[in-house]
Amino acid sequence: MIDSDIDEFIGSLRYERSMAENTCAAYARDLRFFSQYLKKRGISAAGDVKREDIAGFLGEQRSEGRKSTTRARRATAIKVFCSLIRSSVPRSAVTSLASAT
Repeated sequence: MIDSDIDEFIGSLRYERSMAENTCAAYARDLRFFSQYLKKRGISAAGDVKREDIAGFLGEQRSEGRKSTTRARRATAIKVFCSLIRSSVPRSAVTSLASAT
């Protein structure tokens, strides 16, 4: 279910916001990593994402040695994604991204 939301999101970036293909590809890749993280924790719907899930993902990225620029880009992708499906994701999860990176 999250994967189909990601596909729709990437499509909207391409066609409605006219974002560059490289940006769309990077966001898609980053969101797939996030989706895999969520699936390992039994979360399959965007509406089930909590602040702790986002913070946990970004913390795991840090502990795996990901560069701060990579973590920031992934946080941005998640923030933009969640803002577009805001009705499914608690606002507190979206607004907490700045402190999680």
